[in-house]
Amino acid sequence: MKKRLLSLLVAISMVLTFLPVSAITAWAEEGGSTLKPLQIQSGYPVLDDITPTTDSDGHNIYTGKDWSYDDTAKVLTITPENPTTYDLTGRGSIRQDYSIILCSAIIGENATIENGDFGGIRNPGSSITNYGTITSGVYSMPVINHGTITGGMFSSTVTNNGTIKGGIFREKPTGGTVHIGYTLNVNFPENGSYECYDAGINYFGNSGYVIPNSDHNTSITIHIFFHNRQAILFPIDVTFGDTNDAHCLLEDWAPSARYYDNGSGYFSVTFTAPPATAATVTLSMLTRLVIDKDGYPVGTKGGTQDYSGNGWKFENDTLTLEPAAKTNYDFNSPELNPHRVAVNCPVTVDSNVTITNGIFLKEVTGSASALNGVFLNVPTCCENSAKKITVSDNGTITAMKTSGDITTLESSAKELYVVGQPTGTLYVTLSSGKVREVQLPLTADLELQLNDPKPEPKPEPKPEPEPKPEPEPEIYTLKVVGGSFTTGERDALTSGTVPVDAEANVALNPDAVPEGMVFDQWTISEESLLGNPNVAYNAESFTIPANAVENGKTVTVEAQYREATIESEGPGILGTAAIIGTAGAGAAVLGYTGHMIGTELYLNTVLPAGAAIPNNAGELALLLWEAAGTPAPAALLPANAAPVQQALAWAIENQLLAPDASAEDSVSRWEVIRSWNQMKG
Repeated sequence: MKKRLLSLLVAISMVLTFLPVSAITAWAEEGGSTLKPLQIQSGYPVLDDITPTTDSDGHNIYTGKDWSYDDTAKVLTITPENPTTYDLTGRGSIRQDYSIILCSAIIGENATIENGDFGGIRNPGSSITNYGTITSGVYSMPVINHGTITGGMFSSTVTNNGTIKGGIFREKPTGGTVHIGYTLNVNFPENGSYECYDAGINYFGNSGYVIPNSDHNTSITIHIFFHNRQAILFPIDVTFGDTNDAHCLLEDWAPSARYYDNGSGYFSVTFTAPPATAATVTLSMLTRLVIDKDGYPVGTKGGTQDYSGNGWKFENDTLTLEPAAKTNYDFNSPELNPHRVAVNCPVTVDSNVTITNGIFLKEVTGSASALNGVFLNVPTCCENSAKKITVSDNGTITAMKTSGDITTLESSAKELYVVGQPTGTLYVTLSSGKVREVQLPLTADLELQLNDPKPEPKPEPKPEPEPKPEPEPEIYTLKVVGGSFTTGERDALTSGTVPVDAEANVALNPDAVPEGMVFDQWTISEESLLGNPNVAYNAESFTIPANAVENGKTVTVEAQYREATIESEGPGILGTAAIIGTAGAGAAVLGYTGHMIGTELYLNTVLPAGAAIPNNAGELALLLWEAAGTPAPAALLPANAAPVQQALAWAIENQLLAPDASAEDSVSRWEVIRSWNQMKG
């Protein structure tokens, strides 16, 4: 059996080898390995060269690439495996003509529809079920939304179970998630000679529910038809809310607005829907008076065509105010004059008119109840009450403004007139370029200065006395070898300056003591510190008193050491330090042996010539006493007291020797040096 199957496969392969390529391709297509992309013509999918299958209901099903079509039920299903955008623009890659799509549609979750055009005019009962995304287009058949709608026009019912972020709807969608929108009304009644007989939102009539979308522009087109083909395209007024108290022009609310005129009485306006805080927005023919940025009524195209509204008209280049009831006009208000510019056309008023504020560049005539404002030409019958504004030095006025845009005069003016009680600040530009502020109203005539007065020369300032220099602080330099010092709250230093009037605390650095050695004493390079009883020179830490060192001096303090096996000679005469170099010996004491030699050299230098170095307290007392001139001691001594007794008593009284010193007590060389320097000091 296996041999027979193998032989069959070989035979089939050989047959295929001899077939032409076209025959193999046709066979593959017939087997369904190549599927046709979606194309729509005359409102339905193109089914040419697709063999249908029959489902369990007996419906003919045509299958293409990511789509299928139930020809029996007239239902198109779009179900791509991956996210795919379908642009259904007429005469595009998918739609072969401009015919609307007539069949029902099921949009899968991976499909995004752009520029759809679905209508059930010839296919009643058709609908769209959306599981994907609809971004734009026109949908005149019912829509059941389970996915997302970001834009489009939906003139039939919308059942929402998903999310709606933008679009225009016949009425506000309910269910699911619906973003905030507003009801847009179009109200263009017949108005005199304009004879508007139809106006509305394309596909919606006079009303629709708008949901603006920041990601996808919600485009709205308003169509307008006139009986009179010579009618002009009037400006559109926008009212927010139901109270009709908040207005603006369409161009101010929707700057994207673009107008179209076919020249035969059909007009349209297309704009991107802006957001609105009101639940209702109404578009209507502008009938209220609004002044444009050039100073003419809106609707007159800068004074080039006639136009009329509620209680006013512009004809023959003149604005006529003729309200049916008493009316106040504030030409500085943002509603009547959004740019707050000067009125640039002649104005005629009747007795129902009161002008409360404004700037008027042309003649104002008529029988107004009251006039208040700034006039380039004084109004009739106001000559006696008008306050005049002039300019000095034959200057002129070139421009004016209040709180809005500046108005440049066609030709400079010599004077202005203020009539009545207008309010606010008038900014007047003069021929010198200076701008003067005029507070309104005026109580008297006013002359504006063409130029600013020259400022008074400032007096020459008296020379400031030279500041006395701060006295330089008195300091000396201190260097410590083998230790450190501190002054006040400063950190420990090994070298630095010290105020003369401050104490310096010197301390040994134990880590600097050589191995096998111990601290012996300090050597100090400053002679004035030798013998100072307040300086403990042989202690590991001592204090250099304040004012003990002169300004500018340099003091070096160095730790001296001896071998640990050598016994200390006892308390040093100088406390803990010795200075040899400054006294004439030439070098500081270094070590124990050098210390002994150095002290002898020092004593031979400072003691009287030929004097022996004392070895006991008696000899030291005699040396000190005789050097001092043998003064009598204060103590009562026997009349026959020996000189050594007198000397010893005097030395003890002057604290040159210890109180309990006796003549036989031995003294060290350091004790001799200390006592001698103390006596000399």
